[in-house]
Amino acid sequence: MAAHIGHSRRLLRNIGIFTGILIFGTAGYCWLEGWPWFDALYMTVISLTTVGYGETHPLSPQGRLFTVILLGTGVAGVSYVTAQFIETLTQSYWQTLVQQQRMDSYQQHFILCGFGRTGRQVALEFTAEEIPFVVIDQSAEAIASAGATGLWRSIKVMLPKMPPLKRRALGGP
Repeated sequence: MAAHIGHSRRLLRNIGIFTGILIFGTAGYCWLEGWPWFDALYMTVISLTTVGYGETHPLSPQGRLFTVILLGTGVAGVSYVTAQFIETLTQSYWQTLVQQQRMDSYQQHFILCGFGRTGRQVALEFTAEEIPFVVIDQSAEAIASAGATGLWRSIKVMLPKMPPLKRRALGGP
């Protein structure tokens, strides 16, 4: 859940950065050159995408200086947003791949559903007997308390990240 909120905030921030750059460029051309808003938006977009179709209207010296500033900040901003987007996509892919490989590697083990009072006791006994097991718990607090008891190596928060069929097979939502 926390990762989802982090991705949502990152997405909103990136949309805000991109929108801000477009507004800055459009408003700058409208104010400095007196262009209609669509011409100003068009000039901003072709400048930021580095397509280079040419100027929509002739630029004044102030307009050229503004274009230089817009290109410097805008291309850097768009590059940052693009890099963040690609990182989010690849990070999610690699996390899913690693989790899937980890789940596939578990064989001949017990699945302990929940890490409450009873689950904690069973986990301690499994650890003492060196019985392989995996704990499934939706609570990050339960996993944190497992780390405090030294059971961290055996505990995974996996249910929310499992594919739907495996989740249902284990009694999850």
